[in-house]
Amino acid sequence: MSDLILKNARAYIEGGLVDTDIRIEDGKIVEIKKDLHGEHDLLLDLKGLILLPGAIDVHVHMRDGKEAYKEDWFTGTSSAAAGGVTTVVDQPNTDPPIITRKRLDERISKASSQAVVDFLINGGVEKLENFRELYEGGVRAFGEIFQYRFEPDSLKAILDKIWELGAIATIHPEKKRCVEKDPLRPPVCEIEGIKDVLSLNRWGRMHFCHVSVPQGVDLIKSGGGGATLEVTPHHLFLCDKDRDRLGGYGWMNPPLRSDADRKGLWERVDSIDIIASDHAPHTHGEKLGDDPPPGVPGVETMVPLMLREVKEGNLSLKRLVELVSERPASIFGLGKYGKCGINVGSDADLIVVDMQEEKVIRGDELHSKCRWTPYEGMIGIFPQMTLVRGEVVYEAGAVIGGSGRYLPSLSHFDRW
Repeated sequence: MSDLILKNARAYIEGGLVDTDIRIEDGKIVEIKKDLHGEHDLLLDLKGLILLPGAIDVHVHMRDGKEAYKEDWFTGTSSAAAGGVTTVVDQPNTDPPIITRKRLDERISKASSQAVVDFLINGGVEKLENFRELYEGGVRAFGEIFQYRFEPDSLKAILDKIWELGAIATIHPEKKRCVEKDPLRPPVCEIEGIKDVLSLNRWGRMHFCHVSVPQGVDLIKSGGGGATLEVTPHHLFLCDKDRDRLGGYGWMNPPLRSDADRKGLWERVDSIDIIASDHAPHTHGEKLGDDPPPGVPGVETMVPLMLREVKEGNLSLKRLVELVSERPASIFGLGKYGKCGINVGSDADLIVVDMQEEKVIRGDELHSKCRWTPYEGMIGIFPQMTLVRGEVVYEAGAVIGGSGRYLPSLSHFDRW
């Protein structure tokens, strides 16, 4: 890998934008100051464009396996790179699911041969007796655990086993009895599910996935124990009225909520730990069928949508970096793997942004295999360039390289 100097960057460093140059060697940031020069270095003049740390999307479904017709590691991580995401956390409910060390190793091998960005893989929870072998394979987070699929005693046993290992339990909160009673999954299912899970936590680390109602945020943050939570862009930008318009393309679990709930999430943006896409692609044919599967693509549009909110003055740049880079790295223990922002010694996972260049989001222009988006026609600010460990993997609308690596995440005690 050639050494690289990024000239004339407006780099996000320690909470603000700094005019500087950055030297990258062997994929690491080694020097940050003005007027850097190097006889044998490649020079890239950013001409005053903003340089941000790459985003970490902690909730994606990269499909592959028997569902490669929906997405594979190359198309999914290409979509990530095009959206400014340099690390993804893959969920284990694949076909076949990641519930044995053999399957984990096979998935790591496949991903390593195709991925454009770095990745982690969570462990499945269907076989308690396999948790340790998954842990020994690098898994440090289990789930998402679909709460509604388990009786309370079984769920408690799963959580206790995860915490015995010092790992993180990532939870899809919906109360079993409530979902069985009402398949439309009203807010009360999520709220009661969160209450039940919080009552089980005495000593372990838990992270709540795709919280969709403001009451859920309040419960988690007031519940003690340091539980963390993520919110998706679709619950921030879309509501139940959009579901009626989108039809099957707007179906996901948890479902789109009322506009009041959507606004309530924005009002609590300072209490949210992470913005995560829950990237879950399906084909046009599946979504147009009589029983469309839940889930929407989103890894490519997450950062662009949020950057537009920064430009509009609805979110500070500092808060955005916290939500998509700093807190994900902290919670999932990625500091020792170099995911530490724009600092000397960090991986050069970077995105170049022109805040004046807006773009209409079109599904057929995105890089996911599914070629559609629930955000059709909305405005985003897409990266001009994405670097992973100092390698330019995306530039000017095209994926041009990349060799993603597996990051066996560390324990939650490793902080940003």
